Amino acid sequence: MQFPKQDENVLQPGATTIMMRRLPLQLTITTLEEMLSSVVPGQYDFIYFPCGKRKGRNIALAFINFTSHLAAQAAVALLIADGTFGDRKPQVSQSEVQGLGPNLAYYVARFGWQELSDPSAPRVYRDGQHVESLRAVCQLIDMEMVKQAMEFLSNESQGLVASDGRRRR
Repeated sequence: MQFPKQDENVLQPGATTIMMRRLPLQLTITTLEEMLSSVVPGQYDFIYFPCGKRKGRNIALAFINFTSHLAAQAAVALLIADGTFGDRKPQVSQSEVQGLGPNLAYYVARFGWQELSDPSAPRVYRDGQHVESLRAVCQLIDMEMVKQAMEFLSNESQGLVASDGRRRR
């Protein structure tokens, strides 16, 4: 049985944020950062690599925002290439939330300000260097953005937001 290859054109024009599923469970955020830096050094500004609370390892999911659409396309080409993750082939798609500020606002709306100190909170980067998430949030988002993210979350929980045809959990 053969499965169709994933198309590199998973991004609509202007999109900068991708969602990755089916990541290898042994993958670390450090390894992911190294992979991204080898292809698009300094051209990503957000990685959310959630980890399970019990075991502390990744849950096979990541959200990455790039500083440009071209950087996102270059990274997608690497991330879906055969053999990049060994036998495991991740699924890469455009994220519903696009941009650094909106992704940070979404995280705050969903988990709260207090979770920004959690080890699996999103990492924010400026010129390729990791910066403190709380400081970045204070500089990049305002309460109006959090309010919009909360409205989006409400619509999402009601199944009203599903760009890929699936209802989010």
